[in-house]
Amino acid sequence: MLRFFPVLLCAVPLAADPAPEPKRVPDAAAFPKAFAAVLGDHFEYLGGEPGRTKGNAGSWAAERFWYAKVRARIPGKFVLTYRIRFEFPARLAAPDLMSPAAEYTFRIAVGEAETPRLFHPHPGVYGGAVYPHANVGDTLLIPVHADPFRVDHRFDPVRRVADDDPLFRVLGERTDAYFLKRDAGRPVVRNDAADRLELRAAWGGAYLEFTAADTFNLVGRLAGMEPVGPGVPFRVRPRDRPVTTLLEVAGYVESAGGSRLHGDSWARRGTLEARVGDRVVVDSAAFAAPHRLPPGAEIVPVVDFLPFRDVPHYAPR
Repeated sequence: MLRFFPVLLCAVPLAADPAPEPKRVPDAAAFPKAFAAVLGDHFEYLGGEPGRTKGNAGSWAAERFWYAKVRARIPGKFVLTYRIRFEFPARLAAPDLMSPAAEYTFRIAVGEAETPRLFHPHPGVYGGAVYPHANVGDTLLIPVHADPFRVDHRFDPVRRVADDDPLFRVLGERTDAYFLKRDAGRPVVRNDAADRLELRAAWGGAYLEFTAADTFNLVGRLAGMEPVGPGVPFRVRPRDRPVTTLLEVAGYVESAGGSRLHGDSWARRGTLEARVGDRVVVDSAAFAAPHRLPPGAEIVPVVDFLPFRDVPHYAPR
């Protein structure tokens, strides 16, 4: 005879997962004092605040920065470097194989008060959208990377380097003389923004000078086609007014296993501030592809403007 015995099922609590380790977001409270101390007589510290944007600093996941505001006091070429240490939590895979440290280097060119600056605001331009980055009296926004696991920020004193420093020579290749030499005849480009910008040279791209204080989005297109995208937002100030510039690009180096991995760190820029008398390049990369034109249409690049759409450099957090 078979007997069935009741089985008592007891609720046994499962072992709880360990609590996730907190994100190691750098404490920016010490940044203002440490940053101001390294500026010397070259720049005046005006303040700073944390902000969010989309960027690239070792990966495209960068989004948290601390933005320092400084005013340029003297003209020249300057180098600002800061270093961080990575502090990865144990739950990440093989943290001992990851880079222990990184450094960021800004190269800053400051012109005399009346120096025309040259804008080349297309993606991937080495050194950022404008050169010189600022003139004496202008404000620079300097983004300090402050994403999780980056700790122990150390700022090196700002160094002034020779005007013929090789790395600055590469940045400074964007000159008035260079673009004037490319002139292939002004009829190549139609300038529909003539009340705001004077066409100085044309070669299938265009080199222009801001002639009026205004706000607008600048765009390149082909005649007979609609602009592709909203264009680049500009705020053009009078000739004698100061402007603010984001230092959007820094050299980036990670130390890993005795080797050094080089790249660039980028913080997304917003509206560009120019002055009457500054110049801007609108090159063929900004124009729509010719194969999209109607059959038999003439290929005429056009410089045009669109309604102003202000874009902040970052969102405060």
